Amino acid sequence: MISPALRPDPSTVLSCRRRAEAGFTLLEIIVAMVVLAMIMTTAFSTLRLGDRSWEAGIKRAGESEQLRTTVDLLQRQFRQILPMVWADDNERRIAFNGDRKRVQFIAPAPQHHGATGLFEFTLSGEAHGDGIRLVLNYTLFNPDNTRLGPPDGGRRVLLAERLKSVELGYYGSRKKDEAPAWHRQWNPEEVRYPELVRLRVERDSGMLQWPELMLSVHTGALQ
Repeated sequence: MISPALRPDPSTVLSCRRRAEAGFTLLEIIVAMVVLAMIMTTAFSTLRLGDRSWEAGIKRAGESEQLRTTVDLLQRQFRQILPMVWADDNERRIAFNGDRKRVQFIAPAPQHHGATGLFEFTLSGEAHGDGIRLVLNYTLFNPDNTRLGPPDGGRRVLLAERLKSVELGYYGSRKKDEAPAWHRQWNPEEVRYPELVRLRVERDSGMLQWPELMLSVHTGALQ
C-alpha cells in the first residue's frame, strides 16, 4: 500500500492534466518556431540557388545560340568568296585583304538580306567602350572599282560584343613555290587566296568561350 504521505494530491494531478490538455507550453512553441524558421530559410536558399542556376542556364543557352548563328553565317560567307582578280599593265591584285584585326573580300549577299548581286564584306574587331565588338560590314559591290574600298557605309551585323580580343590568321601558299603556312597578313598583291581563315576570340571570364574557328575559302582554279 502507498503511504498517505507519498500519495499524490488529487488536485495537483488534475491541474497538471488540465495544463497538458490545454496545449503547448511557451518553450515548446519557441522551439517549434525556431525549427520552422530553419526549414523556411533552407527552402528559400534552395529556391534562390535554383533561380540562379536557371538564369545561368538560360544565359548560356542564349550565348550558345549566338555562337552557332555566327559560325553558320561566317562559314557560309567565306565559302562563297568570289576569286576575283583585278589586273592592269602594271599591277595585279586579288579581291582579298586581311591582317590580324580585319579581313575584306567579295561574296554574294547574306542569305537573310533578300537581295541578289555581289557585296564587299569586312569582318573586323572594333574597339567599343571597355571592350571589342566583332562586326560584319557589307556594302554593294561597284563593278567599276579596281580595288577593295574602305568599310564605310552599307549594313552592319553585330556578331558579338564585350570581347577581350579578336585575332585573324591566314593559311595557304602566298607564292607559287611556297609551302602552305600560317600568316598574320594576306595582301591583295599575293598570287592566290588563302585556303583557311582562322578567327580567335577571347571573352571575359564567366562567359561562354568560343572555340578557334577555321573558315574555309573555296576559290576554285585560282588556288
